[in-house]
Amino acid sequence: MTPQRRAARSSTRAAARLAWVLWGLSAALTVLGLLLLTLNRSRPDVPLFDYWAEYAWGAVVFSTVGAVIASRRPENPIGWIFCAAGLVGGVHHLSAEHAIYALLAAPDTLPGGEAGAWIASWTWVPYIGLLLFLGLLFPAGRLPTHRWRWYAALVAAVCLAGAILVALSPGPIAGLGPITNPLGIGAIGGMKTDFLVQALLGALALLTAASMLGRLLRARGEERQQLKWFAYAATVLAGGVVLAYTVAPAIGVSWVTRVGFASVMVGTLGVPIAVGIAILRHHLYDIDVLINRTLVYGLLTATLGAVYFSAASCCSRESAACYSRFPSAPSLARRPNSPPSPLHSRSRRCSTRCVAASRCLSTAGSTAASTTPPRRWRLSPPGCERRRIWRSSTKTS
Repeated sequence: MTPQRRAARSSTRAAARLAWVLWGLSAALTVLGLLLLTLNRSRPDVPLFDYWAEYAWGAVVFSTVGAVIASRRPENPIGWIFCAAGLVGGVHHLSAEHAIYALLAAPDTLPGGEAGAWIASWTWVPYIGLLLFLGLLFPAGRLPTHRWRWYAALVAAVCLAGAILVALSPGPIAGLGPITNPLGIGAIGGMKTDFLVQALLGALALLTAASMLGRLLRARGEERQQLKWFAYAATVLAGGVVLAYTVAPAIGVSWVTRVGFASVMVGTLGVPIAVGIAILRHHLYDIDVLINRTLVYGLLTATLGAVYFSAASCCSRESAACYSRFPSAPSLARRPNSPPSPLHSRSRRCSTRCVAASRCLSTAGSTAASTTPPRRWRLSPPGCERRRIWRSSTKTS
């Protein structure tokens, strides 16, 4: 074995060890965050971290797929970006849960509650920035052309400035309830820094999606299949983010929130898996079948949902029209102190006669079973005895 090959193999092993060490750190941070979440849930009067599921799920999935890619393709920065994103997500989740436990659930039991709140106030910015770089460098691990260097520098500058601005912004921290930023500066309090940074990151995400679309249209062969995998999973994730965090709060419909949250979780799992399949080239050409089935079943589900909701709306309108024509149910009910209506008295007399007739028939049947009936009764036409019993019961009542 040549010295160059020996050095390359040793560097590959060192990179694999580093990748799995980062995975272990992300997993440990996630486990500690979930433990603090369990302790916080035991206090019903303490608010929970709103985005604990997204960050915990992302920390586990991103770090796992990143460790697999970085250990096999250490020269590709995509795997290291996933490892970093998983580590940042674990730090954000743990710091948020630690702040809630140390400041609200059990004050003065754990130190560093305000430090955890400050870390949780700005770590979501580099988390999103790493995902933007992922879309920019995929699949080869380099920029599409040299002309995109300014865009990469712009993304890095926006993430750095946004993190600093949010870290010094006063007021409540997103997702932490009444906890405020301990290092907030009042001079920038009226700038709505969270909304400004989110708007800038959203605009950069649109530019990244446009660049990926352009590359997809120009690509051929394996690169086209790789971009298809990533675009498919990223579309599911972006649609879930728009539904859960933009559309659902605007319209206030609960099922839209649930659908958006499910799409976010599926997209968070699908993006690293799609990237892993694309980079490792395992079942690369199955994406066409997956896209075809998704379109078919998606259109079928949308059609059935539209038919169901249209039928439900038509039935509700028809029922409302019927209720408007006829009196309501409470007006038909008899009041306690009002005299009985003729229909009520007639139905009561009829029910009384039916009960008396059934009693007489049961008595006559038991008598006939114990003694032999007279001969003339057996020769009489059927129904005579019943008419006689009915008349006697009517006279009695």
